[in-house]
Amino acid sequence: MELRKVYYLGTCDTCKKIFRELGLEKESGKFFDLKKSMPDEKEIANWFELSGQDAQDFINKRSQQLKGKGIEFEKLNDNQIIELIKSHYSILARPVFIFEDDVLAGNSKSIIEKVKEKLG
Repeated sequence: MELRKVYYLGTCDTCKKIFRELGLEKESGKFFDLKKSMPDEKEIANWFELSGQDAQDFINKRSQQLKGKGIEFEKLNDNQIIELIKSHYSILARPVFIFEDDVLAGNSKSIIEKVKEKLG
């Protein structure tokens, strides 16, 4: 399965570790540092649809930007989640792997295993 894009945080050691584990090199035009290139609202909405996951699965709930804000994620609609993600790059679960037919976000073992399967 072809990997189309990857969004990551250049300063994130976990992202770097995952790329090493997957044997991925940061190819120009395919890898995007969230600090420099944040996806637009339409692209994020497309991720929700393509992934089949709940929009809240794309939120990094451990983000320092969310600490102490008491946000009830399950009560947010997709547009509110997109606004939240767009408000600060650290709120998006990362890395985000975009394939032709799927989008996988986050660094859990189950997500990384799915990415491995798709990469073959």
